[in-house]
Amino acid sequence: MNLGCCHFSCREYLVGIFVCLGGFIPLSGNSQVSDSARQNFEWFETLGYSDLGQARWAEIWTGSDSFTVSSDPERASMLAFVTAETETEFSIFGFGLSQTTLRKTDGKTPSSPRIGFEQRPLRVFVEKLLASHRTNGDDIPRLSYWRLPLKSETFVMAYACWAKGETDLAGQLYAVAEAIPLRISGREESKPMREALEIELGHVEMWRSVLECGGLTFGWTFWDGLAPALLPREELAAAFRRIERHFPSSPHVDDAKEMAVRLERMVKEDREHPAIPPDVWEQLPLDKRIAELVWRLRDQNGHQFSQPGWCSVLGWSDEGDSPAHQLLKIGYPAVPALIETLTDRRLSRSVGFHRNFHYSHAVLTVGDCAQQILNRITGRSFYERDSTSGYMTNEFKEELVQDEAREWWAEFQRKGKKQMLIDSIASGTLPPRPLVQQLEAEAPDAVVGALILGADASRASGGRFLSSFVDELAKREGPEAVHFLKEVLREHLDPRIRLRVAAHLLKLDLASALPAILEEWKRFPADGSLKEREGFSSVVELLVRSGDAEALRALVADWETRNLIERFQIVKALGEPDSSTGFFPSEADGIEAWGDESVSPEARTVAIELLVRALEDREVRQGYGGSGGDFEFESPQVGDFALWALSRIDGEMFHFSPRAGRRLRDLQRIEAANSWRERQGLSLLPLPKAPGPALPEGEALKVVSVLLEPEGFKETPLAQRALELKGEDFGEKTLPDLLDAYLLDPVAETRGIAIEAYRRPDLTGVELTLRFDEAETNALPGSTNWIVRSSGKVGERRLVDVEQRMTAKMSEAPETWKALENLVREARSSPPATYFEFEASVRISEALSISF
Repeated sequence: MNLGCCHFSCREYLVGIFVCLGGFIPLSGNSQVSDSARQNFEWFETLGYSDLGQARWAEIWTGSDSFTVSSDPERASMLAFVTAETETEFSIFGFGLSQTTLRKTDGKTPSSPRIGFEQRPLRVFVEKLLASHRTNGDDIPRLSYWRLPLKSETFVMAYACWAKGETDLAGQLYAVAEAIPLRISGREESKPMREALEIELGHVEMWRSVLECGGLTFGWTFWDGLAPALLPREELAAAFRRIERHFPSSPHVDDAKEMAVRLERMVKEDREHPAIPPDVWEQLPLDKRIAELVWRLRDQNGHQFSQPGWCSVLGWSDEGDSPAHQLLKIGYPAVPALIETLTDRRLSRSVGFHRNFHYSHAVLTVGDCAQQILNRITGRSFYERDSTSGYMTNEFKEELVQDEAREWWAEFQRKGKKQMLIDSIASGTLPPRPLVQQLEAEAPDAVVGALILGADASRASGGRFLSSFVDELAKREGPEAVHFLKEVLREHLDPRIRLRVAAHLLKLDLASALPAILEEWKRFPADGSLKEREGFSSVVELLVRSGDAEALRALVADWETRNLIERFQIVKALGEPDSSTGFFPSEADGIEAWGDESVSPEARTVAIELLVRALEDREVRQGYGGSGGDFEFESPQVGDFALWALSRIDGEMFHFSPRAGRRLRDLQRIEAANSWRERQGLSLLPLPKAPGPALPEGEALKVVSVLLEPEGFKETPLAQRALELKGEDFGEKTLPDLLDAYLLDPVAETRGIAIEAYRRPDLTGVELTLRFDEAETNALPGSTNWIVRSSGKVGERRLVDVEQRMTAKMSEAPETWKALENLVREARSSPPATYFEFEASVRISEALSISF
């Protein structure tokens, strides 16, 4: 969750504001607030929020990098009101209109990041806010961590000005807020100001109150270990009653009433429920202990670990002391009580959501907790949700689930555990792993037979869980399992299943797997088009991991006519044979490195020969960046990855510097190719020459060469402009001016451009390279959004990479290129014989960008 100040595009709001206010919002003056404003400010004062009249507007450092007021990651901060301060702590107002307390630190060590604040002038911020509205701009400063819509956020800032006596600012901001339309579920509506505020503020209050049921906050990150404690149910009930009382126009009123009623009933039950001392607990019969643990599910505090995802009351481990974990340990004896609890709609302390940045949150009931525990005990799911924010009770399926669970339990009692597990696995309709784990403990000799029956049944019914059955069978490795896998490999129509089986058989029976993999390879003839074909990377991975010379020769065939993405995938797989595309089963084996004894000298030689050929492949994968260990790359050439792969096969022959720049990398590629060619008795490739003789130190920044790739764009105005730079000094504006020119007049038949600037340490001047990113069409979008990237190195030090999205119009603003200019300024101030390089690029943000 990004909790910091961010820029928010509000053009659709501003047109209406501009018209309503006669096209002008004054930035100063003595205007008084209107009667409507005063009435709403006075109403807001009755809601019990922090006293903003005495609060200080401040820049706040939270010790987190999530906030982005400052571009310096070590000074990440946000703007908010400081409402209280002691020697050790301070409180801020903002997160869902709530107060958050932070503990101060000095921030002098990495283990003690800065947590503190410095007061800032509120008037400066507000005038900037008003100026942004007045100019109908796109960049309205937002306090996104408040979680308020724009209308109510602007109103609260207006109220703060009024509370501080800044009535001129308060009146102007209120007029802006009043003109902003109310947004409900993505729709704009016109409502009276008070009603609109009740709707928006009530929405945020409902969201915050639901979060607090699970001990969560809008802050999401708990700074300095100050995680909020679970609030007493009395306070939670009062929060929902407050929504009912203060925000009657809110569409959440009925839900708030229901939540309050449920919580108030639970408060009464808590008071009446007898406490059980530890010594008595140990003596309780099992049925009484189960009943008490079921009761305590009201305090089960589960968490959600991904989005979309679900709130797990048990987490990822079977270990724990929570009521849910204790019931899980008891196991099947707890099943009848859990089944009866499925319809219990009392609230737990677990909250789930679709996405944490919008209100999609639900408090899990005790019944939801029981359903998850029941699933974990039995290894089967009695409930399947309809959406990524669904739970059994908010989809009103608890009675259907309970009926199915009761039928299953009756059958379980008739058949017994062993037979029930065998039949469940053999049905092929359930994920096999949790059932297999139980059957292995109960009757291990029955597992393979049940899995084969289940795999057959799954295959006959569409194969929903077939890959899971294949994985489980491959773990057993016996002749019966291998025979079945070979049968699937021969007969199954789905290539994804065949490849999964082949991956396992690389370990179990290479002789049968390899022909099948080579047959799959024939589905991918080289056609030269720039596209990624489904399954290609998986087949490449299998061919490499087989460690077989014949398989590797298949990769060599048609190398030059394969498209850029496919060549990259082949080279990367050769350099990292132990990697996984996500397809490769974790249980399946292949070669882990080229030094494995299982790799024949012949296979190793074939791999090296292919990669040496690839060293001379200079095609660039624009926009593709990342890192692997020390190897950091941005828009690399195919040959760069080929050298990286060769260094992993034979680091002594093929030297690779992970952080080398473009020109050094080009030199290393040729040296690597020559190392191999020399051993083969072949002629050597020429090394790159310096662009010219050494220059006087005072001319070390002179541009001595301008290269264009491909040369077909030489006659374009941008290329001519670049060529005219030869003989001029490389300055802070050189790269921004070229990028600006491209953005304002994009070159036809391109979708972007990358510009490199390089200075050798031998005083031979600066080389520029313009690399046009060719497009498959002449058409550029009418209103193009661009991704702008820049990075640099001075000596051995890598400078901070910068990436931003922008429009052509934004490029005209001076601050747009400030970061790039700062990088170049640092390079220009270095000693004349210092190596430096820069790469700056712009690309259409919708352009093809496929990562490995």
